[in-house]
Amino acid sequence: MYSSMVMRDLAGRRDSVRVGLVGAGAMGQGLLYQILMTDGVECVGLADRRLEAARACAEEFGVPYRIVESPVELTRALAAGELPICEDGALVSCADEVEVLVEASSAIQAGVNYALMAIERQKHVVLMNAEVDQAFGPALAARSRSEGVICTSCDGDQHGVLKNLISDATLWGFELVMAGNIKGFHDIRANPVDIKPEADKRRLDYKMCTAYTDGTKLNIEMSILSPTRSPCGRMCRECTGRRRTTWTTRFRCSILRTCARMAPSSTIFWERARAEGSSRLATMSSRSSNS
Repeated sequence: MYSSMVMRDLAGRRDSVRVGLVGAGAMGQGLLYQILMTDGVECVGLADRRLEAARACAEEFGVPYRIVESPVELTRALAAGELPICEDGALVSCADEVEVLVEASSAIQAGVNYALMAIERQKHVVLMNAEVDQAFGPALAARSRSEGVICTSCDGDQHGVLKNLISDATLWGFELVMAGNIKGFHDIRANPVDIKPEADKRRLDYKMCTAYTDGTKLNIEMSILSPTRSPCGRMCRECTGRRRTTWTTRFRCSILRTCARMAPSSTIFWERARAEGSSRLATMSSRSSNS
């Protein structure tokens, strides 16, 4: 029902929602296809550090495109009815034409950098990068609130789908006692060499496909989801007063304690990302003035 309401609202918009997409892998390709199929949404920029991947993505769906290297070139491409494609996600993240940035790359430092640059320019951000979401999601969400925009996890990936199921069950009046993502196929011995045939079928990176298979990605996604279940992110006796607890809640509390110990190094990482972003912006300004 809610999805139908959203689709009707999008179809009735006078101006399309302008989306910038960073990452042209399996997720990025699916997102571009969905954007092309959905009324009221328009992709105004596609970036991938592998330029050939972004080009192949556009060509697969018959989208006219132009390779760009500066904000001026990006604007000219859009004016000509072409999809701007570039290597540097910062160009898309900072583009005036972008209203919503979807971060769908597999990079952590660069990913949080792109998200932060977009938020600081009052753009909404959707994280389809689970690693960035896990490590920096709460900090990015807090920063986005201070800027008056939204930074959110994605709907459609596994943790987003599970959150919708949890919300529906709660709305129906059920008491939730356990939730999780149960893998249909789980092989803790998976490795990038043996996984090649399956990865090739699905056009996935070998290391990423291994992470999907051996449980690495599952644990990351579940740790993203778990803070939504209570104000402090812990569903155990320590914060709820309940005597009942399970191995999943104890595991979450251990994650929080680990994150607390990592806080100083995370702060250094964050500042480094901001510094790198400033450097890239200076380079982009120089290219723009020379165009």
